[in-house]
Amino acid sequence: MLLAVFLIFIIILVIFNELIIPSFSYRDARRLVRHQHEIAEHPEDESKDPLIELFPEPKQLGDKEEGKRIALIAPYGMHKRMAMRQRIMPIAISLLERGYFINIFIPCWDYALSYSEEQLHRDTGVLIFIRKRHWLPKVFDPILIWRLIRKVIAFQPDIIYCFKPIRYSGIVSIVTYFLRKFHLNRTLCKVKKIIIDEDEWEGFGGWADRIQNPYILRYLRDLQERIALRSCDSVIVGSEELKTRALAIRKGKNNVVVVPNGIMVELWPKRSSIIIPNKLSKRLSQFLHPEPLLLYTRFVEIKAEEIIKILSKVLISIPNAILLIVGTSFEPEGRYQRLKLMSLAKRENIEERIIQAGWIPFRDLHKYFSVAKVAICPYENTKLNRSRFPVKLIEIMAAGVAVVAYKVGEFNQVIINNSCGLLVPPGNDEKFAQEVVKIIKSKELRERLGNAANDRVHTEYGWNKLIINVEDTFKRE
Repeated sequence: MLLAVFLIFIIILVIFNELIIPSFSYRDARRLVRHQHEIAEHPEDESKDPLIELFPEPKQLGDKEEGKRIALIAPYGMHKRMAMRQRIMPIAISLLERGYFINIFIPCWDYALSYSEEQLHRDTGVLIFIRKRHWLPKVFDPILIWRLIRKVIAFQPDIIYCFKPIRYSGIVSIVTYFLRKFHLNRTLCKVKKIIIDEDEWEGFGGWADRIQNPYILRYLRDLQERIALRSCDSVIVGSEELKTRALAIRKGKNNVVVVPNGIMVELWPKRSSIIIPNKLSKRLSQFLHPEPLLLYTRFVEIKAEEIIKILSKVLISIPNAILLIVGTSFEPEGRYQRLKLMSLAKRENIEERIIQAGWIPFRDLHKYFSVAKVAICPYENTKLNRSRFPVKLIEIMAAGVAVVAYKVGEFNQVIINNSCGLLVPPGNDEKFAQEVVKIIKSKELRERLGNAANDRVHTEYGWNKLIINVEDTFKRE
């Protein structure tokens, strides 16, 4: 009876927890492809994806080897957000290099234009795409989850590693945990660990307060996060703030490990070898001796008013400064902040000093970063920003760009003030603008901070080092 009630609850949760909300539809995916082709110098070619090229050949396991089969469950498809590229894929590559046998199970609910049912990049046997027909209503999404769970069970994993306690991966972790707990599936009874990986605060206090959904849907999102974090053997989080929250939710279960986001160091060349894209070069040529400031954002981390205040103050000292914005947003709040920023810029008569590059393919990011004299990260001081690990900051530093940031959350851990970047108290836009001006005017300071940032990220935040903590979690009782 208890199991039946639980399964009914899961079905209701699946149907209502954002799955019936208009999400990244087929039309949106087509729009993303068109936008991608407009921005990139060449259309994106999945076969030339630099991250995919890093996948080593899978290891063939012997009969005596145990604990080496790992099922990685993605929360959504490849392209809507960057969780696949920034965390899941690097972890998979690093584990493959350490001798594990990996399958990544990807529910293609947001982007399935170019993927077959089971596409195997470079014949590695790593990526398994669970595809849903776009013409089916979202009420049929439980079928996708059932197929996803069946694929995972057929793989006979030793460890089930679910990224994010919400969406499809969160449902998979909850269902497999209880199927194993009540001995309802022989294969799952042999699973040694079910692990949840959380890199953002999803419930109330985090994303549930930011998304523009009815209260009941935000409550269900928070509830799913709490159930998933309790119904697993170990939790891996991206920040100390998330660790504190996870420990409070798990009530005495102390197996929570912090593993920050990192980079694949092989993908970040030195600045001296970078060629500026032609389209960006043409846009920069419209300005006389431009001094570019880089803002790399999804727009949900920032407030438009803060950006305009900083840019206006910088322009007083450096009239030829321009703001290069890299990134876009698929969330309503992010789109609102982007439109508001341009509206405020027009009101302040500085609209022409802003270049919106939009969404840029990963392989071209470092080319856009290379033109910047300084990168700005004026993140709002919220629970969401304090809990997340700033992977965008890591990528900027990996490109050797000097950074000015507000002292929010994990920025304190990544940036050593006056060594590999400059930190400013949150909300002090006057001081922030002064630090930006100081870096632009001093080539020596700019190069020193940029080189130190590059060294710090490559030394401390490469996945070849961070993966050790992930592997230790597998072995920990």
